[in-house]
Amino acid sequence: MGTSASWRPLPRITLDSAEFWKSTHEHAMKLQKCNACGEFRYYPSEACHACGSLEYEWLPVSGKGEIHTFTVLHRAKGNPFENETPIAIILVTLDEGPTMMSNLIDYEDHELAIGARVTLDYEDVNEEITLPVFRPER
Repeated sequence: MGTSASWRPLPRITLDSAEFWKSTHEHAMKLQKCNACGEFRYYPSEACHACGSLEYEWLPVSGKGEIHTFTVLHRAKGNPFENETPIAIILVTLDEGPTMMSNLIDYEDHELAIGARVTLDYEDVNEEITLPVFRPER
């Protein structure tokens, strides 16, 4: 678990996303699962992304997945990440189905690859926000 300074832009907690951010703060990420079609969804929303149903429940996810795609930010002149490069920005397809954007941490260059297995970790940024991040599954 890393701890970050408050220099970075942070997500805005909304009515739809409050339960998600609560679960990450507790280091037990939950996603919405549609009661009609059974699909998990990310980013949290009022309606199912697959079928439009408004009926859902919040359920814990495994935190396991694979890298769908990635890029590495080597230069960030003039933006909040300027002193944090290189940063691996990944799209992770969770075993439960949804794809989310995050960062890969504590990795060797050979572990950053499309299809590489990753596991969820958490970065406590402040008293309110804990970001989901990933590390290689070893």
